[in-house]
This record gives sequence, C-alpha cells and structure tokens, in this order.
Amino acid sequence: MPGQSWVAEGDLVLVQCSTLVSAVTVRELVAFSARRIEPPKLAILYALEGTILGVPDEACRSAFVELSTHGERIYSSVSVITPPGFSSAVARAFVSGVRLMSRARLPMELSSSIDEGIIWMRRHAQPTMNLPATPVIHQLLEKMRA
Repeated sequence: MPGQSWVAEGDLVLVQCSTLVSAVTVRELVAFSARRIEPPKLAILYALEGTILGVPDEACRSAFVELSTHGERIYSSVSVITPPGFSSAVARAFVSGVRLMSRARLPMELSSSIDEGIIWMRRHAQPTMNLPATPVIHQLLEKMRA
C-alpha cells in the first residue's frame, strides 16, 4: 500500500502509515515477530499520520486481532493517530475495538502525538528491552515519510 512502511530497530517495530494500516502489513509483522528468537518481546509503535478515510476491511481487522494475540512475541503496542478530525476519531474507535476483541494481555495504548506514544512505550518497556532513543525514532519516521 502506498505511503506505508515498517522498520525494526532493536526491540522496536515502527510502522508508519499515511492511511489505514493494510492487512498485508499486519501479516508481515506477525511473520516477523514469529521469526525472532532472541529476545522474543517487541514493542510496536504505529504512527498513522495522514488522512484516514473509511474503516478497515475484514482482512485487516482479523490480521490485527491475530497480531494482538501474539502475546508471547509482543510486549506492548501503542497506536499514534495524529490527524485531528472525525475520521481520526473513527480510527481511534477501531483501535479501541480491536483491543477489546483481542482480549490481549499485553499493554496497549492510544495516543494523539508521537512523543506521548514514545513516553508511554518507555514507561511500559521491560528493563532489558533495547529501544532506540527518541531522536532516533523521529529520524526513522522522517526516513519512512520520504
């Protein structure tokens, strides 16, 4: 899907999207988390920064549920939806619904700014997790936006 990418840096997976996350991207993350051996836990930060139109289809919803139930591989997940407006509110409601449906035991959060999301992620990280510094996360996002 155009305007969408993800990168792993240490124990962080950073997903940048200009629109809704596709089921293909989520399934790639499921496969990536399944291939990791040491350390098994990941923190995921989703950055949805563009215009969010519509609601995710069934394939995307089921892929998110599958990813969020990989509690043995995912330690925490924060979704950052930065655009203001009604469509972003719908996207936030979708993310909240996925969290409820998945009944995941991992910490999940919804934020409206990248910095707030990073602070929450660090607060909920395991002490042994290798998370990049905040400026590095911003640099990675800038590279993915380009």
